[in-house]
Amino acid sequence: MSNCELTDLQAQALELRDNGEKLSWAQIGERMGVGRSIASNAYRGAIKKAKVLSEVPDEGILELRFDKFVKGLRGVTSDVLLELLETGLLKALWRLANDSSVFARLNGKELGLLAGNLIERRQLLRGEPTKIISVEDRRHWDELSVALLQEVKRRGLDINLPPSQFHEAESPTLLNDG
Repeated sequence: MSNCELTDLQAQALELRDNGEKLSWAQIGERMGVGRSIASNAYRGAIKKAKVLSEVPDEGILELRFDKFVKGLRGVTSDVLLELLETGLLKALWRLANDSSVFARLNGKELGLLAGNLIERRQLLRGEPTKIISVEDRRHWDELSVALLQEVKRRGLDINLPPSQFHEAESPTLLNDG
């Protein structure tokens, strides 16, 4: 039995209370073979379940809403997403600077984290670097890339292949060539 189905007691209490006889809880409990408080609690439980069920849309409506949602998502491009992120960033920064009530609900750390996350996402969508690299690390990567290109040239390999010509099955042979 799911949580939205009425129990036997709830169905019985609902039927006895709403049958038009205007019975008291004691009379309803007596007919059900339980006390009046159990009868009234069963009735209240039935009413709550009926209210929940009346507020849940049927599956057809949910399916239409889902289809509309999916169609909307398909139209989202990175430019649209970038614009939404920038708008969110500006709103967060404006609230941080101008709305003192924000500090009553959120601390500065939370707003700072939000702004930092939005800035990073914006940089990512713009193709900007999202990580600060030290001069030493940059020098290390420069040296590594030169060494890698020399090794590729020594082996006579072509690394300027378009993705359609690159096969993952071939990649282990590139690593194992000696």
